[in-house]
Formats: sequence, structure tokens, C-alpha cells
Amino acid sequence: MNEQNKHDQNLLTASVNASKDEFLALLTHQLKTPVTSLKLKLQLANRILGNAVPSPDAFEQLKKVLGGADQDADRITRIIDDFQDRKEKD
Repeated sequence: MNEQNKHDQNLLTASVNASKDEFLALLTHQLKTPVTSLKLKLQLANRILGNAVPSPDAFEQLKKVLGGADQDADRITRIIDDFQDRKEKD
């Protein structure tokens, strides 16, 4: 392998690594956002359930919080499904 080929190979490797790093950063961000939201909703549900004397509207609060948590879980599933679909196309 001559010097030009080595140089070209190094540039290609650097470009691939940069693309991989960018992709992983995006994927991580896309997953962390709904996971954080899901975790907060579950913590709120635990807090509502942990009250010694639940408020009269505790059931409705829990229903709303858990509905939001379910939506967050669906969002995470869609992100993972999209990732798998793209991977299968490559």
C-alpha cells in the first residue's frame, strides 16, 4: 500500500468514526429524553401512592401520570423500531 492509499484509508476511517460517533450521540439523546420523562412520571406515581392519606383525586392523577408513562414507553419503542428498520436496510 503506497502513502496515498494509506492517507486515503486514514481519511475514510476518520470519516466513518466521526459519522458513527455523531449517530450514537443522536441515538443516545433521542432515547434519554423519553426515558427521563418516563422516570419522572413513575416517580410521581410512586409519590402519589406513597401518601398516607391519598387525595380524593389520586386515582385520576395516577391515571394521567401512568397514561403519560405509557406514551413515553411507546415513544422509546418507536425509536428502537426505527433504528432496527434502518439497520436492516443497510
